[in-house]
Amino acid sequence: MGFALALVTLLSFTTANRGGAVYDKFGVKVTVQQSREGAEEIQIVLKHRGGSLEHAAFIYAPGEGGWLYLGNGSHRRAVPLGRFAAEGERLINRLGYRGVRGVKVELGLLVFAQVFNVTERGGKKILEIYTDIFAVPLNPSEVRGRRVVVEREFMPVYKIEQPLDEDASQQMGAWTGGPGTPPIGASPCYDPRNPKQFEYCYSGSAYTYCYYWAQASSTFADTVIAPLATVYLDSYAGPKIQRMQTDVWIYLSSSTTTSLSFDISMEVRGLKLPRLRLSLATGISFTLSDISQRIDFIDVSGFVYNSRYDSTPARLWDYLRGRYGPVYPGDSIHDDGVVYIGILGELRYTKWVYVYNRFSPPNYCEVQNLDYADGIAFYPWGDPSYNGAFYPYLVIDDAPFALKETKALSAAMSAPNVIMDITNSAYW
Repeated sequence: MGFALALVTLLSFTTANRGGAVYDKFGVKVTVQQSREGAEEIQIVLKHRGGSLEHAAFIYAPGEGGWLYLGNGSHRRAVPLGRFAAEGERLINRLGYRGVRGVKVELGLLVFAQVFNVTERGGKKILEIYTDIFAVPLNPSEVRGRRVVVEREFMPVYKIEQPLDEDASQQMGAWTGGPGTPPIGASPCYDPRNPKQFEYCYSGSAYTYCYYWAQASSTFADTVIAPLATVYLDSYAGPKIQRMQTDVWIYLSSSTTTSLSFDISMEVRGLKLPRLRLSLATGISFTLSDISQRIDFIDVSGFVYNSRYDSTPARLWDYLRGRYGPVYPGDSIHDDGVVYIGILGELRYTKWVYVYNRFSPPNYCEVQNLDYADGIAFYPWGDPSYNGAFYPYLVIDDAPFALKETKALSAAMSAPNVIMDITNSAYW
């Protein structure tokens, strides 16, 4: 059992939104409307300086077995949500939250939103491609038969440039072929990873340029213990500690906080660009739906003893269940060590690739993988017998960072967080 990079799935607390939208936080506004055709769909609207942007949007959703590619939309094209409604509900049930009382559980859809801009530099035209990456939390059962409109103030986090060696005028627009049809038939330009990627491209007299985010690998899932409270005792402070107590209590109520969430962690690593780390709200969230209740997710106290002074084994008291919980893998420390209280769940890792697809009818094709994005999402397991309460663990690493899990924890804590300034353009 391990928890790998579970630390980077940040735990967030917020107060309830009281506006007209069902969700309006972290730069994402979600409104649910009745669908005219009766089928569920999602429309992305990108805003900038009070106006709407032409764009492409590549949308992925968590399913029971991994991330699902829902399709690519644009400023004029919505994406069906039927698969998410079915698979997302199965995932919530499998995690143990079926029938929970007083709480709404939402899963985060992952959106890669892309905007083109042409500028001139040194007398030459440059195509700039900006990408914003964000999450949209939705409850699968609430989107059935609904049209979901997502408004997002465009905040690009990633940019590449493409020189345009063409004298003729160029224009942006949709490919005019049939739905899902490769621009030049069965040519090498067709990419089965994303068969409908040509909704929004940049067209010129000689070439058409398409860029898109495709899933490069299937989702890898592992059972993990995600740390909530961590204590590190080094060789200097450790020998002075005889006994340590760690308390963790997380609950929702109308008088304190009304929602909590676990974020999606994204790392974009380019061939020519520095790494960019993002924390996207939300991977999975829990929102109080009955303000008359208090919903407890974890209420524990961990007791750990230094074997130099006391041979008493470590204990984890679970107040919700009225019994002792599991301690893993040892039951004491000697002077130094790492101790944390965590919760059991599922960690999902998926890789996306940023693809450059340039073509010129009738027979020229060029497809390249430019950059990669690694996504990590943690989904805690809920105990149906205790209204979805988390499963707590007390983890003890007596030899600091000897466990592979704690090594990963250390790497996640020490990794640099790179912020890129990509808005230095006349367009923005």
